[in-house]
Amino acid sequence: MKTESIRVREARATEIAAIAEAMAESFRQYGGAFKQNPDWALETLRRDPGTTAAHTHVVTVDGRIASGLHVFERRLRAGAGVARAGCIGNVFTRPAWRGRGLIRKLLAFSHAWMARRKFDFAFLFGNPKVYGGSGYRIVPAWKATIHFESKCFDPIARQVRVRAVRWESDVSFLQTCYAFSNRGGWGGAVRNREYWSDWLRHRQTPHGSKWVPRFTICVVQIQGNTAGYFLVAPDRKTVVEVAARDQASWKPVLAAVARHALRQRKVALNFWSPEWERRWAAIFPRSEDLEKQSPLRIELAEQYGGMVRLLRRSPTFPHRVIGSDALADFLRAQGFLFWSGTDNF
Repeated sequence: MKTESIRVREARATEIAAIAEAMAESFRQYGGAFKQNPDWALETLRRDPGTTAAHTHVVTVDGRIASGLHVFERRLRAGAGVARAGCIGNVFTRPAWRGRGLIRKLLAFSHAWMARRKFDFAFLFGNPKVYGGSGYRIVPAWKATIHFESKCFDPIARQVRVRAVRWESDVSFLQTCYAFSNRGGWGGAVRNREYWSDWLRHRQTPHGSKWVPRFTICVVQIQGNTAGYFLVAPDRKTVVEVAARDQASWKPVLAAVARHALRQRKVALNFWSPEWERRWAAIFPRSEDLEKQSPLRIELAEQYGGMVRLLRRSPTFPHRVIGSDALADFLRAQGFLFWSGTDNF
C-alpha cells in the first residue's frame, strides 16, 4: 500500500491562485455565493494590509494542496497597550481529504509559526467542537436591542444630520473618531490610514467589493460640524460600530443612531458594555416620576464573540494569564470587543 506524503508549510507566492481555487471548491457544497468564487479569496488577500504569501499555510498530500488557512495579522488594543493577534481565516479542506485531521496539523504549524514571530494570541471564529481540541476557548460577547419612545427624544435628535462617507476627505476624521472611542479598551483593531482606505473601504457600499457583505458608513453632523459616525449592516437594521470625535459628541452621534431606527422604534447593536448603557442614558434620561415608564428599554443577550488561544507568556497580559482558559476569562472581564461587523477576516 502506497504511503502518502503529507507536508505542512508556508505557501509560495506562485500558489496563491491555486489555493484560492481550492478554497472555493471546498465551500461550494455549503452555499454562500461569494465564498464559492476564487476571486473572493484573492481580493481579500490583496487588500489585507501587510499580508504576504508566508501568512498563508497549507497542507499538501503527495504534492497537491489539500487544506489551508491564512493568518491575518492584527494589532488589537489591550488597555493602554497593544496585543499582536494572529486572526485565523480562510480555513478550508478539500472534500477528498476531509476527516483526516489535516486542520489540526495545520493549526499546530500556524501556532508555532506565530509564536516564533512573537504573536501574543490566536483568534478565530469557528465551531468550538472543531477548534476546542486545538486549545481554543470561547470569549462571550453581548448584543443589545434598544427600544425607545420617539416622543422622549432629546431635542438634539432633531438637529442632527446624517450623510454618506466621502472617502477622499473623511479618512482622517474616521481615524480620529475611532481612536478616541476605542482608547483604553480591549479588542479593537489598531487602524492606520491604509487599513481604512483599503481594507475597510472595500467593505463599504457603494465602493465595496461584490464579494463581501457590504455595510454603510453614516457620518453624523450637527450645526454643520462632524461629530462621529455609525456603521449599518446590510440588513439596514443592525448597527455594527459607533464612534464619536470627542466626549461631547457622543450625544449627537447616539441621537443620530436612534433617529436611524425611528420607524421601528428600536435599534439592534451587535455590541454592548456598561459604558454603552451610560452613553445611551444621556440621550434618554430616566424620568424622576417612578410611575412613568422609562423611555429606554434595553434587551441584552449573550452571543458568541470568537475563540482565543494563548501563544506565549506575554507582558501584554497579567502574570496569572498562563493558558487559553485564563486568557478567555481575562478578556471577558475586560469587556473584550472586537468589531466583527467591520474588522472580520
